[in-house]
Amino acid sequence: MVNNKYFAWYKKIVLSAQSRGTGVESHHIIPRSLGGSNEKSNRVLLTGREHLICHNLLFRCTENDDRRKMATALVLMGGRKMPSRKYEEAKAIHRSYMSQLKTGSKHTLEAREKMSIDRRGKPNLLNRGRVKSHEEILKLKTMDRSYTGKPEFRAKISAANKGMKHWHNGSISIRAKECPGQEWTNGRIKK
Repeated sequence: MVNNKYFAWYKKIVLSAQSRGTGVESHHIIPRSLGGSNEKSNRVLLTGREHLICHNLLFRCTENDDRRKMATALVLMGGRKMPSRKYEEAKAIHRSYMSQLKTGSKHTLEAREKMSIDRRGKPNLLNRGRVKSHEEILKLKTMDRSYTGKPEFRAKISAANKGMKHWHNGSISIRAKECPGQEWTNGRIKK
């Protein structure tokens, strides 16, 4: 930790809370991520406000990897109550670290199965909230999708598209057999 004004303020808050002896949130004086223990001597009871301020101060008095750890702690704690620029800085450091951490990693089969079980019966965001029944899910899993390349399927799609034209009104483009209205022009929108 850097011995700056923020560290001095941090020590002052911790010493004040230790002498007071009351609070609602337990705080590690030396954070566990920075080598602190989980023993009672390394803990102090703080108010919610003091706790947030202490994490903000720890973020400001650390450097390099320790700063990244304190940024993560502050973001996970919900540091949105701090000044927006400082929160944005902490969030950027945290996001960068998480991106590096997750790059190239894949979920194990067990984890994927657990996520699949957790999502069952919940709305599929890509399906606009429609909940599929268990029978529908089984039917979709066993459905033969190889028909899309077969000639009879392609002929059916081609027949459905016969006579269709592109129409646009300057901002929207659609396909229809007849002109949808007077303001519509035949053809695609030129970009």
